[in-house]
Amino acid sequence: MRTFIFLFCSFYTTFIISSEITWLVNDFPPYYILDGKNKGEGRDQQLVELINSQLPNYHFLWKRFPTSRIIAEVSNPKNNYCVISIFKNAKREKNMYFSNHFSTLSFTQKVLMRLDSYAQLENIQSKDNNPKVSFSLNELLNKYQLGLGVAKGRSYDIELDKVINNPKYEKQIFYRSGVNVSFNLLKMLDKNRVQMVLGYAEEFKYAMKNLQILNEFIILPIDESSGHITGYVGCSKNPWGKEIIKKIDHALHILYQNNRAKQAIKYWLPSNMHQYMEQLLTSARLAK
Repeated sequence: MRTFIFLFCSFYTTFIISSEITWLVNDFPPYYILDGKNKGEGRDQQLVELINSQLPNYHFLWKRFPTSRIIAEVSNPKNNYCVISIFKNAKREKNMYFSNHFSTLSFTQKVLMRLDSYAQLENIQSKDNNPKVSFSLNELLNKYQLGLGVAKGRSYDIELDKVINNPKYEKQIFYRSGVNVSFNLLKMLDKNRVQMVLGYAEEFKYAMKNLQILNEFIILPIDESSGHITGYVGCSKNPWGKEIIKKIDHALHILYQNNRAKQAIKYWLPSNMHQYMEQLLTSARLAK
């Protein structure tokens, strides 16, 4: 009898563990909003909730980790963890299972500029007399001697990092760090301590909404930044992860077919960028 009870309890424990998914999160608005009036409305939080709705037989948990630890925790095969919206590469695939379907699409970093600085730019129109659609960060720093605010310790893009780390612009680059770094950068911009800041459009919208400083800046695409960033779901590489990533991948297919995921993707985007995101999502799905 004792043997029977032990075996039953062991089976029951395994069943409970295999029926749970722990999603790792970090404090990074507007992708994860863990506190305040918009708590739970982060883009990635909304997408995880949508995935959860497609997997009713699983119990979902949230676990908060610093950004620097998340990949290491998911890569540990002893854990049953998943994380959304991460880059997929050969090194990570050695230790994690990834969804085939993308989980998120994001536009790459933009420049947010003061309107009075933008008004001073020459050649705002392109050669065909249409509004210029992209600007060179290198030119904005070199020709116009503008000050640029960036987040300390963040890698933006290979080409962007080359410009930011150019010793020539050392006195024009201003760094901010800590909690709500996007808020601090926008405060600098509002006080004209810098004339432009670098970041994601969603970051700008979230910060401007909370700081109530709308309609004073303009978002500019930049030449040195590639078109978009593709994110995937990654899960711990063990038998549990191998099984669950298939279910998550199927859920992503359904959510992007019925447009529910699209709404979350566009939630924090400025309204003038919604059309471009729709086009990007359509192209990405056709390429699958």
